[in-house]
Amino acid sequence: MISYRFSSSDRALSALIKAPLVPVAIVFLLDAYDRVLQLGPLAVFGAAILAFYILIVMEFVSLLVGGLILKFLWNRMSFNLWFTSLLGGLIAILPLVGMLVLPNPDYNAWVDGKPTVISGQTTSHGHSRNAETLAVVFAFGALGGASFWWFGRPRQVELGRPDDDR
Repeated sequence: MISYRFSSSDRALSALIKAPLVPVAIVFLLDAYDRVLQLGPLAVFGAAILAFYILIVMEFVSLLVGGLILKFLWNRMSFNLWFTSLLGGLIAILPLVGMLVLPNPDYNAWVDGKPTVISGQTTSHGHSRNAETLAVVFAFGALGGASFWWFGRPRQVELGRPDDDR
């Protein structure tokens, strides 16, 4: 596995800013496709607005949490694809886990006619839906972590090899 130490903080910061673009673009494409099938071509604008708001939140989380982790790990270890993917997934689910551990007020909720919360208590169906959501968000976060690694990797010239991808 190829591991890199980032050559400059500018490249790492640039990678932190670019990393959420790939997963958000995929979310936009999936959402736009679903909306167009259900509502028609003008529904793409709704998908674009949602993707824009998701991008704002993900940039904030990426720069705040990812930046703090990067600052802590800077020059302490090398970054490889698996490590950055794992960290990206964990950073992505962090806000959701925080919301799941908060106490629920007394309310009821259903998904597809099945109860997920009854009197503030999450049902087994609710726990399975939460686990499914966490898995999907973790996957998109891992994709963001992989994007961070890709955008932040040193160029061939910096590694002492000829630059083949000009």
